[in-house]
Amino acid sequence: MAAQLLSQGIAKGGLKSPEQATLLLGIAQLRSHNSAEAHGTFDKVASSSNEGYAQLGKFWVLYSGSQA
Repeated sequence: MAAQLLSQGIAKGGLKSPEQATLLLGIAQLRSHNSAEAHGTFDKVASSSNEGYAQLGKFWVLYSGSQA
């Protein structure tokens, strides 16, 4: 449920911090036991131009890979 609502909000656009929203989406997907989808979402964050979020994304990619 949370992942679906976050996804709808991201698709709507106009976010102040899209990287943060995408990171939260990945966490919600992971908590919903959808590690494959979460891994892809974290990959998007890892390719961010914001270095802080890119590092967080890379961490979550590793973590979600260990949860598969």
